[in-house]
Amino acid sequence: TIRLPGVTVRAPAAPGVYTLELDMIRGTSDWFANYGSPVRRVTGIEVGPRYSVTWVSVTAPASGLTGQTVTVPVRLRNTGTLTWTPAGRNPFNLTYKWLDANRREIVADGLRTPLGRDVGPGQEIALNARVQFPTQKGRYILQYDMVHEHVVWFHNAGSPPKESWVDVNPARPDYAAQWLSYNGPQRLAVGQAATAEVQVRNVGALSWEAGGAQAVTLGHRWLDQQGTVLASGQAS
Repeated sequence: TIRLPGVTVRAPAAPGVYTLELDMIRGTSDWFANYGSPVRRVTGIEVGPRYSVTWVSVTAPASGLTGQTVTVPVRLRNTGTLTWTPAGRNPFNLTYKWLDANRREIVADGLRTPLGRDVGPGQEIALNARVQFPTQKGRYILQYDMVHEHVVWFHNAGSPPKESWVDVNPARPDYAAQWLSYNGPQRLAVGQAATAEVQVRNVGALSWEAGGAQAVTLGHRWLDQQGTVLASGQAS
């Protein structure tokens, strides 16, 4: 009987769950197992981080509208030791956060995109990620991440998320008008001033100020039959 207290073994290059098999060897290639000698197996050895994702490809949107939901093609690889399972009490899902320009969380818990199947260590999966844009316009960071539900977000376990800058524009323009009715003359003498009744609704995102330098008033333009603007002004 001998003790080998300083034995060194080198882990495999790829992450995963492995079995370590110990055997004696004569020379450089004559394993004792070839003579029927039993080996010692140690199962369930994890090599590498438990939670790790590699972002193979992400087609991130450059811009979107407030509150809009879109799908984004994402391909990712499981570079951790755990199998990503889509079912059960603690499934694995693809999700995201929204951060502002100062990296403050605006949306801390994004929509989930289920995997649909098991993804083992080293395997890849292609998904159409569901993403909903923030409700306020601005320039944001879209931060994709994987989550083991009710256990851990991958970035909290040391796996870097995937980030992209996105411009979020208002679903409604700041200033927009809906013309409800016009009741005015259809024939005028040259240079004649006439009155008309106009009904209009504010359908923009901002209020119309009644006074001051930014006051909103009714304007008009005269166009000829070719669509050329001949004159413009404000209605009195």
